[in-house]
Amino acid sequence: MPANNKSKFTMIAVLGAIFLGAILCALPFLSKQLDRALIAETASNGRSTKLVMDTFAMDNDGLYPGEDSAEFYEIAGSATSNDLFKQLFASDHMNSEKHFWIKGAKICNEDEPDDVITIDEKFNPPETLKAGDNGWSYFAGLKNTDHPDHPLLTAPFHNDLKAIDPEVFEGRALIVFIDGSSRSFPLTDDGLPTNDMGFDLLHQLPNSKSPTTLLHPDPSPD
Repeated sequence: MPANNKSKFTMIAVLGAIFLGAILCALPFLSKQLDRALIAETASNGRSTKLVMDTFAMDNDGLYPGEDSAEFYEIAGSATSNDLFKQLFASDHMNSEKHFWIKGAKICNEDEPDDVITIDEKFNPPETLKAGDNGWSYFAGLKNTDHPDHPLLTAPFHNDLKAIDPEVFEGRALIVFIDGSSRSFPLTDDGLPTNDMGFDLLHQLPNSKSPTTLLHPDPSPD
């Protein structure tokens, strides 16, 4: 091989190695940016859902979706967060299932909901927010006048419903509060979100005038 060609080949190989090295070095950064984008998008969806729930509460004596309003909207079941969120559709306050789906959460289906909400679906709730369409757990029984620092929505639980799935949001959980704010919190080894003071945010709750129960989604059947 002529010396010039050999030199060019060596230079190309070196540049290729540098380029490949730069890509490998950038992958962790790109992955972290994608994770942060997913957290931001999910938090935005959670806050949007909270605003819809506030509108619902204004029409229902301050009550967020619960057992009492389920009877009014003729929706059977109140055992899961899916059941109660369906009231937002039946009352014409919500028209998108995508606010509830969380990309990458094991509790959700791999594909996002079809988001086609027909009149039939509004009056046939089983077709709305089917198992795997929703990744948000919900503190049922609260009113819009309860403690502003009380959690209202949290995500994403593992599909065994025992703890938050640490793989979705870099070992953190998302919580939306009654005051409309949302924050991500680090998880304990048991998969429970804690604040800076070490309080378990799902069990050590602020005083509330309303008794509350944490309801989980219908997990994906897949």
